[in-house]
Amino acid sequence: ALDMSKLGIQHGKTSWVLQCDALVLSDDGAVLDALSVAMKAALADTKIPKVTSVAGPNPDDPQELELDDDPELCSRLDVSGVPLIVTLYKIGERLICDASVDEIECSSSGIAVAVDSDSQIRGVTQVNSGDFSWDSTGSNSPGLGLSTLRLVLKTARDVGCELQKAVDAFLAGATSGTGESDDEEEETEEDMEQ
Repeated sequence: ALDMSKLGIQHGKTSWVLQCDALVLSDDGAVLDALSVAMKAALADTKIPKVTSVAGPNPDDPQELELDDDPELCSRLDVSGVPLIVTLYKIGERLICDASVDEIECSSSGIAVAVDSDSQIRGVTQVNSGDFSWDSTGSNSPGLGLSTLRLVLKTARDVGCELQKAVDAFLAGATSGTGESDDEEEETEEDMEQ
């Protein structure tokens, strides 16, 4: 989760409000998973301008807020605790993640699990109307068996932990500017040929 105190401007009076809107143009499966990665990346790229409180000319005047437009003085949010979503689908007696649309159509049900960077579960929801009625013995019984829930949560934690590491590594490289573009790589190859 985000440290909400970093969004405060005047304690108990004013704060920044963050709103993330997403438009899904294409659904090829794992939409919630992709949206969670996109939201974390957007929050990591967010710059919070420096705001100072300035007294008015008269002592009775309320303090005014002055927004600094220097991008170097902006602060960034710590997104290391922002959870990512891992959606697991049941096909037969197997659980799969990162399912395509075709795989989702073949599944009997799916469960989306929000996992943070400490591998803690932050939320669980069923993503389609199918019945997730399966236990570890493979028998069909009504409802979600405890052994199946444990398997789903363990799998989500394992996958979520690896996903968090990959996304955090990518974001660290992107914010530090260490990533190279394709144009830079082509120039380096051309320079080596000469």
